[in-house]
Amino acid sequence: MKDAEKLLSENEVAFPPAPPERLEAGLDDILCRARFQDPKVAAAISMEIAAGIVLWLINWLVYSERYCSDVWSN
Repeated sequence: MKDAEKLLSENEVAFPPAPPERLEAGLDDILCRARFQDPKVAAAISMEIAAGIVLWLINWLVYSERYCSDVWSN
């Protein structure tokens, strides 16, 4: 990395801006209302997964019924 910086500075190429240093924060520094508790995260993820499964099942039922009705009607 230092070689790249040296090469860029020798050729007068501007450096990209560096991201700011990450702040160290303890658990006590975060407000209770701003924290995600594990049960809340687990519930949100479970709801997303369940909604995906329901949509997949509905889609499968609709298309399988169309397919089966076409095949069985002949």
